[in-house]
Amino acid sequence: MSAAHDQVVEQALAWIDAGKRAALATVIETWGSAPRPVGSQLAISAAAELAGSVSGGCVEGAVVAEALEALEDGQPRVLEFGVSDDQAFAVGLACGGRIRVMVEPIGGESGAHPVHPDWNKTIRKLCDQYGSLLIFDEVVTGFRLDMGGAQKLYNIMPDITVLGKIITHGYPSSGAVAGRKDVMKVCSGSMGDKIFVGGTLAANPISMAACYYALKYMAENDAVAKATAYANRLTKALNDLYATRPDLGFFVYNFGAIMHYMTTAFFSIDLNAPNALTEIFSRNQVADDYQVVTMAHGLCTLAGTRMYTCMQHDDASLKKTL
Repeated sequence: MSAAHDQVVEQALAWIDAGKRAALATVIETWGSAPRPVGSQLAISAAAELAGSVSGGCVEGAVVAEALEALEDGQPRVLEFGVSDDQAFAVGLACGGRIRVMVEPIGGESGAHPVHPDWNKTIRKLCDQYGSLLIFDEVVTGFRLDMGGAQKLYNIMPDITVLGKIITHGYPSSGAVAGRKDVMKVCSGSMGDKIFVGGTLAANPISMAACYYALKYMAENDAVAKATAYANRLTKALNDLYATRPDLGFFVYNFGAIMHYMTTAFFSIDLNAPNALTEIFSRNQVADDYQVVTMAHGLCTLAGTRMYTCMQHDDASLKKTL
């Protein structure tokens, strides 16, 4: 991996650390006279700041537009540009070349958007086919979609699972890395010939106790089902409320206790229109403003587009939210 490649990823992580959202575009396949080799990357922040390159010219303009859309809908996509494509000359691809670029949002938004039921099964098959490890990031979905996380819901066994501080109910802060026995055998809490896996509170007795009792309490009190039931009620109530103002184009959907609401009519943007980027920026500002308003009224949201419910939410919470 080159130093330039590292710098692109580091810049993306720096944006995330600064509270910005970011997407990563990677050249995954080329044919003929492609401007950049496989593995070339371009990082894009929600403010359209760029680091790296996947092509140069107008191709990157198209990639940036798709990346900004990916930050809104949370969905990765694979783009293809080439002379055999009607869009080839419009995006300025080098003569005789084609490239495929994967664009994916990165950061703490993963898991907030539902995927096609066959998506994870297909990824599992591809990992088995090419001998790659399948890693499930369950920081958001763990103990929210099911006590067994998304992997239980989808009935798919990953090779490694990453869990966040929900395992200790938020205090003391902790996380976990779990996986197949043969995979975890190469991990170690100390340096040596094994992969180092550790953290600030790694194997801390207080964290372990908090983890045990938090998960025990959630299981005994049917926390996931209660949080999901409330999310279903809140989603319906908000959509009923938004229906009274059809001119706004607002809507909400939920996946278990994870709620996603659209207040910017982003899906109505024509990405091929000359003013697409202007529309994206203005609607992103609307989402930010919406977050400020909801926070001022005591409703905690994530980036003005997401909410999470828990077992403690009740009728009083619903009334206050509405």
